[in-house]
Amino acid sequence: MSFRVESETSSPENKCTIVIDEEMTIYTINALKEELSAALDTYDICRLDLAGIEDFDSSGIQLLLSLKNEINRLNKQFEMTSVSDAVSKVFTTYGLEGAI
Repeated sequence: MSFRVESETSSPENKCTIVIDEEMTIYTINALKEELSAALDTYDICRLDLAGIEDFDSSGIQLLLSLKNEINRLNKQFEMTSVSDAVSKVFTTYGLEGAI
């Protein structure tokens, strides 16, 4: 799993892009949850780039839905900028296109 937060210093807003590569599966989800929580504590606007995800399962969907709920609860902003074919396929399988 590869996780990085890219702070957008050129923006006057407290904004970042979170890039997750490789996988979002049952095996990596706890570590990802901790990393995402830390980013939410720091930034008001988060963009999520999942273009590099090669392996994605229902645990990834659960984490993203939980993340969306937490962001709404905290009155912060969230945007998914891109997703890989693996992510798109699972979203389609579960009928969740546009849910996140």
